[in-house]
Amino acid sequence: MTTSTLWTRGLPRSRAIPRPGSQREKVLRNKPAGLADSCFTAKLEEIKDAAKCKAMFPVYANARIVAGAPMTDDVFKCEMKAIDKADYKRPVTDAQLAALRAVFPQGVCDYTKKGVMQRPALGTWLSLSAFGGSDDEITRRLRSTDYRLPCLPSVQDGRL
Repeated sequence: MTTSTLWTRGLPRSRAIPRPGSQREKVLRNKPAGLADSCFTAKLEEIKDAAKCKAMFPVYANARIVAGAPMTDDVFKCEMKAIDKADYKRPVTDAQLAALRAVFPQGVCDYTKKGVMQRPALGTWLSLSAFGGSDDEITRRLRSTDYRLPCLPSVQDGRL
């Protein structure tokens, strides 16, 4: 059984069980056996070793992450705050602070707060079956798709 099949079968159970707990607790409690974090090689070989996955798919920092943005990268417009010398781990001179304030006159992002007008997600994608077919059929289609090209209808595959 594939990882995606295990995942799509396990999530609906977590909603159906009336036991107490947050949605996260229910999902963790009902996680199917054999389901684990993993990554895949170009030949679709599953790797469950976190160190190997990290080596294959390193996460690089960018200016937002270095500035304190969440790794989810879901803050499109941040709340602003004044530049404060205390926010910097290394010593900052008055001249450096003046230069920062000249470059950022409105201040800098305050990533301790939610983004401007940021709202929680309205729901979670619990099943692939809403997109036509059973979860097993959708999983089969996903595995057979060539992701090097956009997945759009084309004359060659008979969908146009």
